[in-house]
Amino acid sequence: MSMNEWGEGVIPASEFPKILQFGFTESRKRSYEADSPVEQVSVTDGHKRDIITKLDKAIDVILKGRSPYDLPCSLSLLQSICMFVYMDKTWVSSIYDRITNVFDTHMLPLVKEAIESDHPLAGCCSMYTMWRQRLRELHMLLIMPDESTTLRLPNRKKIKFIPFGLDLFASRVLNSNKPKDYMVRLADPSENRLRSLVLLAIKDMMYSLVSPTPESDQLKEMVAEIHNIQLELHGEGKLHLFEVMKQATHQNFASIRDQLLQSPESYLPKAIEYQKIIPLYVDIFKPFLPADFSSNDLLETLLGSSVLAANPRVVHACFGFDWNIHVSTKLVQLYADEEKSWLLSSIEEYSIKLYRSHISQHIRDKGLIADIVQLYQRLCSNAVQTFGKENAIPKNIFVNAIQQIPNGPVHVCDHLLKYIETTLGKPSLQDLDRKAPSGRIYELCHLDPQDSITTILILIPSSRRYFFDKYQIQVSRRLLRGQSFFLNRELKMEWLELERELLNKLKNMCGREYTDQLDSMVESVELSELDMPEFHDVHKHSALGSVDMDICCVDSNCWPRVPENQPLIIPSQLQPLLHEYETFYRSQYQSRKLQWKFHFHRVTLDVQFDEKKARKQTIECTLYQAAIILAFEDHASLSFDQIKFKTGMSNKFVTQNLNIMSSSKFPVLVQETDYRINENFKWSKKTLRLPIQLVESASPVEPRSSELPTRGWISSKIEAFVVRTLKAEQRIAHDKLLLQVLDHMKQQKIYEKDVVVLVKNVIEKLINEDYVAREADNYVYIP
Repeated sequence: MSMNEWGEGVIPASEFPKILQFGFTESRKRSYEADSPVEQVSVTDGHKRDIITKLDKAIDVILKGRSPYDLPCSLSLLQSICMFVYMDKTWVSSIYDRITNVFDTHMLPLVKEAIESDHPLAGCCSMYTMWRQRLRELHMLLIMPDESTTLRLPNRKKIKFIPFGLDLFASRVLNSNKPKDYMVRLADPSENRLRSLVLLAIKDMMYSLVSPTPESDQLKEMVAEIHNIQLELHGEGKLHLFEVMKQATHQNFASIRDQLLQSPESYLPKAIEYQKIIPLYVDIFKPFLPADFSSNDLLETLLGSSVLAANPRVVHACFGFDWNIHVSTKLVQLYADEEKSWLLSSIEEYSIKLYRSHISQHIRDKGLIADIVQLYQRLCSNAVQTFGKENAIPKNIFVNAIQQIPNGPVHVCDHLLKYIETTLGKPSLQDLDRKAPSGRIYELCHLDPQDSITTILILIPSSRRYFFDKYQIQVSRRLLRGQSFFLNRELKMEWLELERELLNKLKNMCGREYTDQLDSMVESVELSELDMPEFHDVHKHSALGSVDMDICCVDSNCWPRVPENQPLIIPSQLQPLLHEYETFYRSQYQSRKLQWKFHFHRVTLDVQFDEKKARKQTIECTLYQAAIILAFEDHASLSFDQIKFKTGMSNKFVTQNLNIMSSSKFPVLVQETDYRINENFKWSKKTLRLPIQLVESASPVEPRSSELPTRGWISSKIEAFVVRTLKAEQRIAHDKLLLQVLDHMKQQKIYEKDVVVLVKNVIEKLINEDYVAREADNYVYIP
């Protein structure tokens, strides 16, 4: 039954004889009060009873939804006569009871019938809409008492009729009888049966909801309106639908999860599509959501860490070596508000295991460095496409993956050193014809286009010191290679420039504390090369000019430790050559001391093994090995003692070199009773390079990658050093002691990742054992 809105107007005379005419207007406060009547009207008590009777009948007609023709008189007249009784407190109070009675006796059976039908949710929403429309029509009839600001009821709080009626509907149909902090269960026997049916219908709707529907829009409008009314009337909502939504969502997603897990490879792409449903749920139940609500809680059933951890194939399918960018991007967007979400932690944890397994399986492959760089760059590309920017996740994954492999960082360091040696390669004369536009022959960007060297160093921060200590030795050997390696001086200078370029790159990444000594080494060789043209000019015009000489004179302060010279008598054939350079050097640098390092000497000899044949074999060997070969120049055979006497070497060292030179692989000498030159020696290549016999050194031997000391061994060494230091100092500050320990470890080439933590643990142990006492920031030795 519809009614016309009414504003200013005039009501004509009616069946009430004393009422002739009066006017009315709508006030600014939307409070409808009568203006002064056009003609004074007098209404008796009998008239008031008749008015109330007619209004009560009209209320019943409107609330029961009967025809407008059942009204006792016209609606306009009913609206006008209401002004004579709207201040009657008893009658206005009875209207609430009448609304309640009509709802319970007439409306509630209709609601039950609609909810118990095949479409309970649609039935509930339609009944709610119908009841709300009737309440609005009632409001139009009783607008004056409903909107009055001066009316006060004696025994109840004055509530507007529409909120009262809608709250009544909710209390009979939708309200929960549980405390608000109680987890409401679907179809709970202790709950209102109508509510349980509606909740089950909501659950069914959520199961099939993929986009907004008329039914979902009606539900959203109904629950939002009721919730706001209850907050206004009671200060709290009584529907408690958040728990219902949460439980239904988890049940729904659990069913979806179990179904999708039957095909793990396609699980995440399909599961991520279901996240589109959650905004619909949130939109419907928005008024009931707690302030700290996060939609991620609803996704836990589908995409939680427990699901991913229990089904590794699901993660592997989308986050293996090649990421499913669509899925990864969607997941990251879902958890973008979390600084460190469980999803990212799960991806990192799984990726660490994946790459750790892969690297450990290929830890001894020659192509390990290229493999790691390729995997790392692919992971970085995946991360950039997923997060929209560079981040630390790929680095963290690879650093932890390598770190968790036993001796993993050290193995990778060893491979990196071999990679550098291979990448730099060996110069050839053809390189002179391949100069770059910059005029350079060798450029690092062409030799290492993927930046593999610096990339790997980023991934092994714990072994950086180990790498540079080894790299110093490698660089020293590379820089001291002679003319036979570099072919000519121009190529060698280009090579020094290449070394400088690589060092600058390492300096920018790691800092000068790692590269200063390396810079000094390169600079020392460059200075030596500047002197060589002048010496070669002197040497060329001397009696020894037919012998090629290539000498590198370096500063001993910047060079890594080398073994001490073994006892050796310089062969008479080589003594004039060394004396010639010594004379030249003293003429240039009178205040400096020159010391030959036999370990680095390489001698190239042309040996005629068979006197009957003119063919000669070129042999490249150490100075010690050359001394043995040259000893046979005037003798067909020599005994062990004679060789030892002529060379001046120790028993052990001369034996080691003779074993190499008389071995089946390098049979330069033949051992019968004595040693003699092997006349039948043949070698398939132009030059025979004899292996270098390492000289014993008194210096501490650096542990090999497969023989690294244990943490317990390192701890015992630190403990012994701390005790010695405290015993000598008696009292020492914490920072000073820590610096001394770090310096000692560097000198002894002891490597440990968490050295500061280890030192603190050692000191705590000594304090507990009463070797040391702590006083403020100082440590005191206890005798």
